[in-house]
Amino acid sequence: MTSLRLVVESLFSRLSSPVPVTKLLVCSHLATVLTSHDTRAIAQEALIKGLREARFESEVAELLAVPLIAGDSSLDVDALRAAIEFPSVLSDSILSLIGGRNFLVKAWMTAHSGPAPRFHSPKSLDILRKAQIIP
Repeated sequence: MTSLRLVVESLFSRLSSPVPVTKLLVCSHLATVLTSHDTRAIAQEALIKGLREARFESEVAELLAVPLIAGDSSLDVDALRAAIEFPSVLSDSILSLIGGRNFLVKAWMTAHSGPAPRFHSPKSLDILRKAQIIP
């Protein structure tokens, strides 16, 4: 079982690959491992470990893509959410899709700083357009 645990953990570490096709292939294989009765416990432990160690929102989203692709709503979604140090709107949205229930906290609706400022006035856009060179 130790060697299987190492293989599963190394697969989860492959999610950080910069190649999208590799990420998709790894997600697909990990989803199979996560839904298999024989390897489910090891895969879920590795997933929770990865979520605890994730430092960035993108890493959390990559890890949560595995149970999302697996489509198994019987996973312990509460344990997954508890493993995320800094939950976000994105992670809660993905967990809602995985677990089939709403995890979005009402506080997320007011999490932004207010209306976005106007960065460009129409006059500045005209100035930018005049500077364009079309060959």
